[in-house]
Amino acid sequence: MSSSHNLSNPLINSANSFFEISWELGTEFFASLPVEQQQPAIARLLKANISDFYRIYLFSKLKTPDVLPYLASALKQYPQLALKGMRLHSATKIIPYLLDATDEIEVTALLGELGAVCAINAIRQIIKEGNSDLQAVGIDALIEIGRQNLERYRQRRSYPSDRHRVEVQMLLKQYQLSQSHEDMESLRYIASALYDLDRKQAIACLRETEKRSQDFVASPLAALLYQAGSYPRSGPITLSLNPIVCYGSWLWKKIKHLWQKPDYPSATIGIIAAILNGLCDVLSTIQDIDQRRKIAQAFKDLGGDKFHQYLCNQQRGKFGTSMYDVSDSDLLKKQIPALQILGLIKDEQSIPTFVSKLDTEHEGIYAAAIAALAETGSSKWINVAVNSLAHQHNSQFLMSALAQFEQSMNRAENVPILIHLLLTGRANYYAQVPQLRSEIQGLQAKFAPTPASPENADPMMAASAAIHPLEWLTFMLGSLFGVQGSQMYLETMPHEQAQQMKALIKEVERISLEYQIKITDLAAVIQSAQYDTYDDYLTATQAQVAKLYAKGEDEKAATELFSNLEIRKVAAKVLAKLQPTEAIPALKSILTEQHDFPQFAELRQIAASVVIKLGQFNQDDLEQLLSDRDENVRQAVLAAIAERRDPAAIPILIPMVSDYLHPQKIQAAETLLAIGGDLATQAFIQIAQEATEKIVHIGAVNYLAATRTKLAGSFIVNYVQSHPEYRDLIYIIKDLGFTGESALIPLIKPYLIRAFSLDAATAALVRLGDEDAFNVAVIELATPLPPLPYGDQQMRLKGRRDIAEAIAGDAVFLTVGFAKVQQVVAQTDDLEIFQILQNALNKFKNP
Repeated sequence: MSSSHNLSNPLINSANSFFEISWELGTEFFASLPVEQQQPAIARLLKANISDFYRIYLFSKLKTPDVLPYLASALKQYPQLALKGMRLHSATKIIPYLLDATDEIEVTALLGELGAVCAINAIRQIIKEGNSDLQAVGIDALIEIGRQNLERYRQRRSYPSDRHRVEVQMLLKQYQLSQSHEDMESLRYIASALYDLDRKQAIACLRETEKRSQDFVASPLAALLYQAGSYPRSGPITLSLNPIVCYGSWLWKKIKHLWQKPDYPSATIGIIAAILNGLCDVLSTIQDIDQRRKIAQAFKDLGGDKFHQYLCNQQRGKFGTSMYDVSDSDLLKKQIPALQILGLIKDEQSIPTFVSKLDTEHEGIYAAAIAALAETGSSKWINVAVNSLAHQHNSQFLMSALAQFEQSMNRAENVPILIHLLLTGRANYYAQVPQLRSEIQGLQAKFAPTPASPENADPMMAASAAIHPLEWLTFMLGSLFGVQGSQMYLETMPHEQAQQMKALIKEVERISLEYQIKITDLAAVIQSAQYDTYDDYLTATQAQVAKLYAKGEDEKAATELFSNLEIRKVAAKVLAKLQPTEAIPALKSILTEQHDFPQFAELRQIAASVVIKLGQFNQDDLEQLLSDRDENVRQAVLAAIAERRDPAAIPILIPMVSDYLHPQKIQAAETLLAIGGDLATQAFIQIAQEATEKIVHIGAVNYLAATRTKLAGSFIVNYVQSHPEYRDLIYIIKDLGFTGESALIPLIKPYLIRAFSLDAATAALVRLGDEDAFNVAVIELATPLPPLPYGDQQMRLKGRRDIAEAIAGDAVFLTVGFAKVQQVVAQTDDLEIFQILQNALNKFKNP
């Protein structure tokens, strides 16, 4: 031991005294000493007869860097314990250790918090390969690294020299490893980040890679080499499809964009480029729409308007003709993420592309195009998406696209559109009437027939004048732009009328082009303009839908009916998540409709659930819903009441639970239990007292115990004494412990001597304040479990954890039995029990 670690005899004696009291007290004594004198604690703890996780917990209190290897070795098994200790040390010292455990959520989060540039590539890889939780943390971490670096450079703050040195060393190590594995994808990210931190080293690495790979000439960051004056400007530059070549070209363009923006000094270009490109790269692997939107926001926050413009151009380019020989499947793979990105960043110039992809024969592209149109948030383009869904004949395409549509519509601003979809399952073209009203009025004035037709007018024109002018215009547009084409139709008309129709065609085409609206959609808008109000339009649309439902058995109508109901279901699901009160009338109206289609039954089920969750019901409504002919509706209502925990439903639930033959008696009892409190307790007491069937009687007592109220405990004490046949409390012991009724202790104590009920009885008695049970609990938790079959072992562990929870929740036992609990913490071989008790002790010491 070096002289810096030597302790004086008084300190040694003090340390020994503290360790004799408890390992934690001894460790805390060393933690209070200067860092250079803390090392001896490590040796003491390594020899201690304590569990591994307790040892790591104690190590986490020390600030000496000598403890870091031990903490790092525990990152995989006990990440929370290890990271708690690592946070006491500087970022410079802990980052190298953290990089070896980036697949742990807590580690990735900390790397982001530290702004560790050397972690960019590792985090990008775990986002691409990890589960949804790891992806979410990884996205946050990458964005935070970018944010910190931008902030640092904007404030003209440089890295601390030791931190800079470590980051560069880590990046160089990663670069060499990726180069040896020929991992060109990783090289581009590492080189990009390294270029900002140490350009000379980055250039040296690039030159070394050039020597190894012919394809690398004029490739990764060649533009950066030019800019740095470290690459020959003469000589041919050959392009290839090597991904790193493409990245060099991409980055060079980005540099030119960022140099034009004062907020982005050139020193941040490589880091930000690596992060933004990494986020683009992983976007197609992200399923959660909120995470996708977070990435899109990062493009704006980190990349700014210039990057937004470049990104749009880059992604739009994926829909052009490639100059290389690229297979159709490769092209399609690129177009799906491109549609996602362009939709998320709401690129208006790409909307025609979204619309054109609705005619694709590729399921993934169709779904992505639908989602992109919905992401725009414009009722106009959402209408286009809905109309496409309504006429989609491929059920697989439809369901895939609806799943994307559901996610993209999940925003509060879409509520009016969603309500219309819920009621009709059709696009709301009336919403576009205000924008086109003047154009529609012009078309009507110029081309539609008027009621005041001369007596000698053409009979066809006279008949046309009898219908609404806008209805006539809609019909004419369908004929003129129909499948057969306008020329054939015009040939059947007199010359003067044909000339007028040609003028109509020209005018409609102008409007279509000017307002970027398909002629079929324009016709629908014109037709909807005949109604004075939206309510009139809605009534007419619902009447059309009713006719469709009436033809349910018709084979031709079956596909449209299926699509319509699926769209309505999606709208109901999204409204169920958003829970807007303005949707209540629409949801209630769904409940009054009666159709025999299975899909409509699902729709009513969702509607009933939302109405209850929003509290928009009275007793009559509730009784009607709980007696609905559809069992699924009844179950959905009960589930919603349970979630809402509304005591107003108790009077209706009591007869359901009391009725032995009621089909929902069990779910009604569970709902009553979910409501909880003394009101639910009184309800179960009433049921138990009035029940005539023994099974209902016993069931009510069991549920009564599960309410865990003082009232329930008091009732059961008296009940057991007056009902000798109900003496077996094994099934309700756990619940009885939560009642706080001490009179139950004598009734539960006999169960301590039975092996199968030991854990449940111990936990219950500890909660009721029985000291004997506490002593039993301490011995039980400190004794290692014997070898048992897996199922039995898990059952015993569950019982022991419940005992630990009981101790943790009792301030008296934590006070008088503090030393005993500490001993359990040091000896238990179960991490969860350790965490339960240690957290309780920490809160007790530091309230």
